[in-house]
Amino acid sequence: MSMADVGARGEEAVVTFDGIAILTPRGRYNVELHLSFLRLQGQANGFKIQYSSVVRVFLLPKHNQPHTLVVITLDPPIRKGQTLYPHIVLQFETDNVVDLSLALSEDLLNTKYKERLLTGYKGLINGIFTQILRGLSGSKVTKPGKFRSSQDGYAVKSSLKAEDGLLYPLEKSFFFLPKPPTLILHEEIDYVEFETHAAGTASMHYFDLLIRLKTEQEHLFRNIQRNEYYNLLDFMRTKIFSSIVVVILEGMNLMPVVVVVRRRNLQRRSQKRRVLCQSHLQAGKRQMMMDRRRKNRKRRRMQMLQRGQLVLFMYFLQSERENVKKSNPGIAFTEAGRVLGERWNKLSAEEKEPFEAMTKADKKRYSEQISDYKKPQPTGVDSGNESGSS
Repeated sequence: MSMADVGARGEEAVVTFDGIAILTPRGRYNVELHLSFLRLQGQANGFKIQYSSVVRVFLLPKHNQPHTLVVITLDPPIRKGQTLYPHIVLQFETDNVVDLSLALSEDLLNTKYKERLLTGYKGLINGIFTQILRGLSGSKVTKPGKFRSSQDGYAVKSSLKAEDGLLYPLEKSFFFLPKPPTLILHEEIDYVEFETHAAGTASMHYFDLLIRLKTEQEHLFRNIQRNEYYNLLDFMRTKIFSSIVVVILEGMNLMPVVVVVRRRNLQRRSQKRRVLCQSHLQAGKRQMMMDRRRKNRKRRRMQMLQRGQLVLFMYFLQSERENVKKSNPGIAFTEAGRVLGERWNKLSAEEKEPFEAMTKADKKRYSEQISDYKKPQPTGVDSGNESGSS
């Protein structure tokens, strides 16, 4: 097991990255990359990690944030006190550009590290760090794959064990970061369960994702935004469970609670139920798309109304609809509206002036009528205070 090491420094570092923020174990460290090991040197303690302990390196950008995470997965893990750390999570500023040279002889560069390292590097610090670490350690670097969230990011926001973070769906694993860093390989998954919240509750716009491993260990990721539901489900259908069965346990607002399992675990379930489950999901997706289109049409209509264009267009419809019917006998009502809409969009500002005049005249007429309506009217009732002539 790699232990905290604060002893003699030994060989000279090939390159050093100063003041790097490390989220686990938390602190700021100078990261020294040597020929056979890397060293994390902090103010109070340090860690010496042999490259043979590095299993894999992950380069994971944060969407819409100025930081990029670099995760070094270790086996065996390092120890700090009584806590083991199988993952070192480093956080780099995404836009930080560095220009550095390696303290390596030409003989080593031309022999042992040929086509693996260069004499100097210039570029973003997160990419340079992973390139040099990969060249020295020989470990593979994993980057985000094809998954995209509803915000076009590489991860979805969620919480694990009361800690907020990001869940990265990768090509061969899930990775929750930054705390607690949790790596779940696809091949270890037995099934996953999507659980929606009841309508009318404060959390109805979120759902939970339960991942159960073959070892019966479970990871529950809470409060994932509802619009990520089908993104995650489609990803799992294509990447994790190439042949799956979707079992609907309970339906809520077109987002059913589902369990996704490998087909071999449900060979006894009827094909009819499988087809019904798939049809239900497709129907839910279609309904969600229709609702989205309806909202978009309503929003565009409100925008037109705010600009006054809808009122002008209504006058245009009244004056031109009969002409369209005469030139196109038997034309449907909706088709006539489409034709008039195309004509309206092609009109210039000068051609729309008559309809603006009609709008102003009608507005003036309405103002006068409403003003007359609001004026107090004489009641014509005698109060009885005046006496008649005798």
